[in-house]
Formats: sequence, structure tokens, C-alpha cells
Amino acid sequence: DRRVGVGPGDGVDEEGVGRVLGRDDVDRDDVFVTTKVWNDDHTDVPSAFDASMTRLGIDVLDLYLIHWPAPAQGAYVDAWKAMLDLQREGRVRSVGVCNFQVPHLQRLLDETGVLPSVNQVELSPYLQQRELRAFHAEHGIVTEAWSPLAVRAGLLEDPVVVELAAKHEVTAAFAG
Repeated sequence: DRRVGVGPGDGVDEEGVGRVLGRDDVDRDDVFVTTKVWNDDHTDVPSAFDASMTRLGIDVLDLYLIHWPAPAQGAYVDAWKAMLDLQREGRVRSVGVCNFQVPHLQRLLDETGVLPSVNQVELSPYLQQRELRAFHAEHGIVTEAWSPLAVRAGLLEDPVVVELAAKHEVTAAFAG
């Protein structure tokens, strides 16, 4: 199963993925495609979704994520409701979120009765987010880690990680 995650700012653009998906040697059924609704699109999810689908050149998206709750905007619940509509219409198979904490998730549940299938959050040995992961486990939400190697935080050079890697004769990336 090949997974492709794309979205504004993710370093992989939807048009590029769309070109690959349009090739004759790529079977769409073999590729799981994820993209995100960006913060400034919370108030018009249908248009953002349509634009993404045009760039991707596909009819149905596998996973659609809200990139960030952006609570100061006050629109993430409405964005979530719009995403649920897209799922009910069969235009997206699964919906999820990124960077949501327990209060954000609880608000989604309280106001819509539906929780995301996935919450993509920063997670590493030094940022374990135990309370959030416990909430996920209790409610059947898959925790998907971004930056699990905490490269920006120097985890691959961390003395504890390097020592554990050496002890087990693996790379620091594998030990992390």
C-alpha cells in the first residue's frame, strides 16, 4: 500500500501527485491519498476540497484532514461539519484532523457527535502526548505522528538515543 500525503506547506504539491496518479503505470487502487484543508479555508471547505481534487485529478479522496484547529478563527467545527458532508456524499472515504488537542476533539464530539478517524500530531520520545493518546485510544482515534524523529529538536544526535542505538546495533533513526 503506497500512501501519499499532500497539502499546502507539506513539501509535496497536489499537482505533482496528480501527475503521478494520472500515469498509466499507477493503479489508483494501490495508492492511499491524503490531503488537508488549510487554516484559511476553514470557512469554505467545499471550494478548497474541489480545488484539491482538481489538482489531484481524482474523484474520491482517501483521507481529508483539517490541518490545524486555528481556534482563534472559531471555524474548525464548521469546517468539520463540511468535511462530514463530503464524506456522506462519498467524495472522501475518511476524515481526520491534525494538531487537535483534547478540548478541540471534545468540542467536535459535543457539537457533531462524530470524532475524527485520525489525529496527526507531533509525537516523539520527548513529546509523547500521553493524555491525548489516551483520549484517542478511548475513542478509537488513530494517532498518526508527524516528526517522530524530532529532527528539528536534534533527537538523532541526542546522547540517550545514540547510546540506545549503539547498544542495539541500529541507527539513531531506528532507535528513535
